[in-house]
Amino acid sequence: VSVNLDFPKKEIFIELDEDDLFLFSKIEECAKGIPVGVEGKIGLLMEGNPSEFLAGKLMLKRGCEIIPIVQKNKAKCSKILKKLKEFNSYVEFKPLFVSLDKLRFNFDALIVSYDKVSKQNLDSLIELQKKYNIAVFAPLMGLTKELVEA
Repeated sequence: VSVNLDFPKKEIFIELDEDDLFLFSKIEECAKGIPVGVEGKIGLLMEGNPSEFLAGKLMLKRGCEIIPIVQKNKAKCSKILKKLKEFNSYVEFKPLFVSLDKLRFNFDALIVSYDKVSKQNLDSLIELQKKYNIAVFAPLMGLTKELVEA
């Protein structure tokens, strides 16, 4: 059998780990990241701010299953969730329409979309953690306005 490595008729890919060998002939593009759900369930606090898309996307790519908690602006939140669906393996979100004070926290953490330019700050984050006794993540906190809006 002869093989032309400069102009192959077919490419074959190999992936190895300690116990297995995987052969495949096609690479599929995807959202890239850790499979959704392997890192636990987290609530995404939503008020319809555009930065909530990026906060949600970053946590989905880190393998978190997101439960949207819609506080206001239901229509804007729905648009954000439609865009996020691609990063949720095209699975529809099931948002909760309830205030935080009435919510039973049946997830591991809460995500907020606080960034450098929002009125919220580290003190607001700590207040939320103490009030609801849950870990609160702010994945946009250190990003510049340009990065958040990109």
